[in-house]
Amino acid sequence: MSNIGSWIWHVQTNYLEWSEQMYVIFGIDKEKFTGDLADVTTTAIHPDDRAVVEASNHAVSEEGNPIPLEYRVVWPDGTVRWVWGEAGELQLDKFGNPEILTGIVQDITERKLAEQELQDKTNLLSSVTGSYPAYVGVVNQDFVIEFADGLELKKTWFDCRRAHWVDCRHRISALRRRNI
Repeated sequence: MSNIGSWIWHVQTNYLEWSEQMYVIFGIDKEKFTGDLADVTTTAIHPDDRAVVEASNHAVSEEGNPIPLEYRVVWPDGTVRWVWGEAGELQLDKFGNPEILTGIVQDITERKLAEQELQDKTNLLSSVTGSYPAYVGVVNQDFVIEFADGLELKKTWFDCRRAHWVDCRHRISALRRRNI
């Protein structure tokens, strides 16, 4: 499931209407939901992300310019989730002021955790290979560099991509002998 909820913001009254999935994404009990944007911001938005969310809301209410963004929500039990919010249609009142804004929020927590795990593994690999006296590289079956430690090795792998594997091996060996 994509875990996407939709919302309607009545800009002039700061009142929110949520789809059922929004309550799940924000971890808020539907019966306790006030619909007040300020209340949601202070109780559900991560303290470190409130300023950027409030700036985005301000950009809509004052300038009519919705800004999509990633931010964290904090559930009542302390669980932190990552979400992507994006505005849809902005309706103006008869005076040209923002009146109603619709949009979606998607829970992207799993993606953010996978990105962090990948970054952690990349950092670990870099720290391990950085301590070796030789160069380390990983190339896929098409000779595309997946990982290379050392600028000269990266350049050599790039130069070798279209060359025969044996030629590349000799070039890498020569670099190692020269301590590059």
